Amino acid sequence: MWTHATAYGGASVDHFRGVSEEIRTDVVTWGVRVSRWLAAIAMIPMSFMILMPALVRGGLYGSRDRRALVVALRHSPARGLGALLGILMVVVAVVCAAYLLVVMWAVESRSGVLLSVVTSLGVALPWVLLLWGVAGGVLLVLPILRSESASKSIGEETPEGDRWVIESLAARTAADGAAAFMLAARTLRAFPPGRVLAAGARTKNLREGYERLGFEVGEENRVYRVT
Repeated sequence: MWTHATAYGGASVDHFRGVSEEIRTDVVTWGVRVSRWLAAIAMIPMSFMILMPALVRGGLYGSRDRRALVVALRHSPARGLGALLGILMVVVAVVCAAYLLVVMWAVESRSGVLLSVVTSLGVALPWVLLLWGVAGGVLLVLPILRSESASKSIGEETPEGDRWVIESLAARTAADGAAAFMLAARTLRAFPPGRVLAAGARTKNLREGYERLGFEVGEENRVYRVT
């Protein structure tokens, strides 16, 4: 999860710095490093909501050192939404159950201070989580809306068939970028013949990386490949 958060958080910071089209580098000032780190923390809830459904659906592939990952899923918005809602329901149920247990413990201990702290936490925590999620959503979505790339990976040029989408291609640092593409290449080789793989490249460099993997370029930086 941290790999995904650092990759997309760092990409968002580079976008707002106006260097998103340049080759990513780890040789940056301390101010940029801190900004990337803070953006990665803000991205954690969004990374959770992206990666957990992919894990449930069997579409999450990671390198052995966990510094690069690929998310490749069958193109099915209904299945993706169902997996996300199921995970969110489980998370909400677990959090509520844990909170009730803490409240019961505070009441049982007859500690007014502890009960006051738990009550305040119950009021503040939902707002903190909401703001955290909104911050990550802004960092993820705003660069996509401001870019010239398509927001969807499937377009008119994408061949019909058993369509799969590469939803994430992430590396923790610039030095791990090659590992991410090597992981993507291994993932592609493991797919059976006949699958149609599609992806949206946010930048020119990412599009060129997909081209080196054998993808064809479509409109608005979309790419596709038939295995």
